[in-house]
Amino acid sequence: MQEFNINYKKHKYNLYSIKFSGDHYFIRTNLIAVLESHLALVEGDLYVEIARPEEDVNGLINQLNRVNSIANSMNVPKDFFEITFTCKRDDINNDLLWRLSELWFCFQHVSFVMVSKKGKFNFQNRLTWNKITDIVSCFVLFKGVEEDVVWIGKSDGLTFPYTF
Repeated sequence: MQEFNINYKKHKYNLYSIKFSGDHYFIRTNLIAVLESHLALVEGDLYVEIARPEEDVNGLINQLNRVNSIANSMNVPKDFFEITFTCKRDDINNDLLWRLSELWFCFQHVSFVMVSKKGKFNFQNRLTWNKITDIVSCFVLFKGVEEDVVWIGKSDGLTFPYTF
């Protein structure tokens, strides 16, 4: 079961949320479907920012580090408190999407930035979704307080993959 909410006039309808009802597996598979549907609309890379782990993430981070483009861009402090990395477009596959969905439940803060064109985005400062979408044409999927709710913001020039 999914519940869409796009009544965000103050954000020019560039923000919506999806609330998933179901077990952990259902939420993960639906999160992957949401990622895939938005990735299909852009040509650029995927930027990931995660912070505040809620469990031991050493094994998961090591698995992600086996992907060359991620290993080359990963910024990991010793305490795993705040991690950023880039997934090159060609490296995004089902296995990687499954790992990214694991991050959703392992960290309190999760942001996936999917840029519309090839280029670079810099996570030097943690920015709000609408500041990111002002800087670069992109979709931003992020986690709020509830694990079963996916927030999705977009730049003005992009269109959501759903009709409401």
